[in-house]
Amino acid sequence: MKKLFPTRLLFLIALAFSISAQATDRRDLVKGSLEVYPIRDHGALEIGEHRFCHQENGKDDCGTFKFAMIWRKDDETWKLSRVISYGH
Repeated sequence: MKKLFPTRLLFLIALAFSISAQATDRRDLVKGSLEVYPIRDHGALEIGEHRFCHQENGKDDCGTFKFAMIWRKDDETWKLSRVISYGH
């Protein structure tokens, strides 16, 4: 992982992965896949891969997919602006 930002942003990234639409959904970051880049006068671009699992017909349905997240920094507050998950 490229550490280009303060620990607070990295905490928010981890938190975004832990929040799911349903309690049975799970997203786990693929180790070594996370990259974070600054976007001047806006915030940051985060890209990587995650393993996504959800329940379908009582069984886990899992796959590994790519994602991109755009973060906006307003003063000292980081806000998730866009989330794109692709390759599935």
